Amino acid sequence: MLKIEHRHVYVLAFLLPIVMRIIIGFWPCDDAFITYRYAQNLATHGQFTFNLGTNVFGCTTLGYALMLSGLSVLGFSITAASGFLILLGDIASTLMFTHLALSEFEKPEAAIGALLVWLVHPVVALNGSSGMETSIFLAALLGFVLACQKQRMDMALVIVALTVWIRIDGIVIGLVWLWVWLRSSGRRLPLKGLLGAVVILSAYAVFCWFVFGNLFPQSVIAKMETGHARLSGNIQVGISYIAAMGGMIKVWYWYLSAHILLFPGLLVSMTRFRKISVVSQTLIIAGVLHALPFVAAGRTYSMLFPWYYVPFLTLTLIPSVQGLGYLYGFLRERAHRSTRMMLFLVLGISTIILLSTAGLSHSGGLLAEALDKRFSLSLRRMSLLLDVIRYSAMLLATLSSFVLVTLALPGSFRYNRLRQTIVFSMIILLTLLPLVKNRDHLLKKYKRREASYLNVGAWVSANLGREEWIGAREIGAVGWSAIDNPVFDEKGLVTPEAIGATRIEWVKEYRPALILDLSSTKKRLITVDPGLTGYKRFLSDHNSVFVRDDVVPSWEKAPPDLY
Repeated sequence: MLKIEHRHVYVLAFLLPIVMRIIIGFWPCDDAFITYRYAQNLATHGQFTFNLGTNVFGCTTLGYALMLSGLSVLGFSITAASGFLILLGDIASTLMFTHLALSEFEKPEAAIGALLVWLVHPVVALNGSSGMETSIFLAALLGFVLACQKQRMDMALVIVALTVWIRIDGIVIGLVWLWVWLRSSGRRLPLKGLLGAVVILSAYAVFCWFVFGNLFPQSVIAKMETGHARLSGNIQVGISYIAAMGGMIKVWYWYLSAHILLFPGLLVSMTRFRKISVVSQTLIIAGVLHALPFVAAGRTYSMLFPWYYVPFLTLTLIPSVQGLGYLYGFLRERAHRSTRMMLFLVLGISTIILLSTAGLSHSGGLLAEALDKRFSLSLRRMSLLLDVIRYSAMLLATLSSFVLVTLALPGSFRYNRLRQTIVFSMIILLTLLPLVKNRDHLLKKYKRREASYLNVGAWVSANLGREEWIGAREIGAVGWSAIDNPVFDEKGLVTPEAIGATRIEWVKEYRPALILDLSSTKKRLITVDPGLTGYKRFLSDHNSVFVRDDVVPSWEKAPPDLY
């Protein structure tokens, strides 16, 4: 049997992100298009702004936008440059993650397992397709942890400063640096790193002040103005991070996966915090500190965006796997055989019940009819519930098999390979199933919203003058495809005057040619605002567009595809 060496793991870490990109594809969405427009306007017009002539700090990832703009000047398209940079970030992240895993686990097989568990997580796997800066931000965070591991505190401090250029919340990692520095021997202040960090942060402050007249992103201020933290929101967002570890965050679909075991593993590592390695301690602190700003904000809409969870999932995965390993060893060595068999029976009986229930859902819709009659559930909710039942059944079936095979098999060496093969197979099987389904959901969402917005933007560019305004709640894709037209952002991310203003008020002032209410779900139709005159509403399934009366003839003649 082939002996796995460290170089084999690094080669695998290099190739896997490329394979994942080939499987999933590249589908930029949401704020990625805002960054694209900032980068393109800088490269083409020399203005680092969304709407030409206005300097609003609506881009939260300055470094990423500047890199895209530079590549555009060199002749690369923005989207191609984005795909290339994100892929580089993913490869750098997998290589550094692998290096940390190899240093923390005794066997390279364990590092491969950790890498696979991370890469096939639905949120992590789909993140690389979004065009967002998260992959680059994650590479910076992992580089910071590696620098701390090597006791290169000067380099770690410089990386902290650089992360602010990628995403401003990276500044919280400075607290992790302080913790590592205080517990390190000597505590000598790294003057070179401190000077470098001051220069980098000063450059950031000077750039933001002279370009935008503000040191803090307007988009963040708008979110703070439009929603305030609530205790219930704090609790929900906190729970959502736990749910993300279980692979059941509702970002894409409500499916359980093998990752549901990660949270208990993280809890075990946290309870053994003083006994785990410094690297694992650093990873836990960095992961928790990254999550806290989003939890503290308490705004539940942040639960809908996967890139908030990716750094947390990545940073805490190695300690989680270590905790599971400790728990597994405890069960094998100390738990009585009857206890293990009882655990298997409980899981097995639960599996039989769920499989029977799932079978009823395919037998003439008996379960669906019963649920509808008893609880009056909508078809969408029933479908969602049945999916959860089916995938939960698969999870429990596999877990019961894991308990039976891995705990019941003798502990001799010749069974180790079999045990490892079973574990790897279950991890891949349990997570690829929801991943494939999530990919389908992603493509449907892309067509329903992003593609529809892109089509409307292309129609605007072809049929309207450059002075015509567009109004929208989601400005990214339409602003990218209609890059020469000013866009009024109802959320206030790039148009601060929208904060506190009603739709009637800003429509009277700007008289946009189109007002877009496009949605990724059929259930969220925006109602007509009372008093909105001079516009005709057009519906296409779940999408709604208000067209100004004088533009209606052009729209009716050849409307864009709104799916």
